[in-house]
Amino acid sequence: MEYYKVVFAFCCIKLWVGFQKKKQEPAADVESKSWSPFQKLKNSLTKTRSKITSKFKDLLSFKRNIDEGVLEELEVVLLESDIGVGLVTKIIQDIRDAWKSKEIEDTTGVYDFLKNDLKQSLKDGNSSIKIAPAPPTVIMVAGVNGVGKTTSIAKLANLYIKQGKKVMLAAGDTFRAAATEQLDIWSKRIGADIVKHQSGADPSAVTFDALEASLSRGIDILIVDTAGRLHTHENLMNELTKIKRVISKKN
Repeated sequence: MEYYKVVFAFCCIKLWVGFQKKKQEPAADVESKSWSPFQKLKNSLTKTRSKITSKFKDLLSFKRNIDEGVLEELEVVLLESDIGVGLVTKIIQDIRDAWKSKEIEDTTGVYDFLKNDLKQSLKDGNSSIKIAPAPPTVIMVAGVNGVGKTTSIAKLANLYIKQGKKVMLAAGDTFRAAATEQLDIWSKRIGADIVKHQSGADPSAVTFDALEASLSRGIDILIVDTAGRLHTHENLMNELTKIKRVISKKN
């Protein structure tokens, strides 16, 4: 019995000492531990970027004759770097044409060619938005989930407001619970009007009401938010078609 009492007392002392150490732990250490998941995410992204960079170096740093196998490897690396499929297809074809015309003969010349080709692609693109001859100009924002549509809408609206235009937002993402509230907060911050319905409402109805309000209030720019979707979701794509049809009839 005495033995068990000693063991029990020893365990209690260990627990007490451990508790005291935890109380005395520096605040900075506690804070750093609370942020450890974010640090892990940052480290993971850094590893991904380093991996892609190393693939470019492995592929282009050493002199290799260009062939279809090299072009296929380069295509994979570009796609893994989150460059769009259409642009990757164009770049690979440009490199293929340069290779066949003897403009570049091996992989050592591909990097500079690739860099110049990407720069030219950015110059060729037209990022301006056409303003309608009669207001309002309607901009419908669509895309997959989690790419920052709502925040981008706020930035775009703020840009037009700074240019002296009257802007209205239509909370067409009635599917995601917090989407309307998020857009409402942004509208108040930047000073834009907003039209919103309750959660689960028909996005086309929200858009219709926003158009009516835009016309009556003399709004210059109407930006319509929509729920995130993939092109494979047929019913959601049909929903976009319906919204566009409402806009076309009214505007």
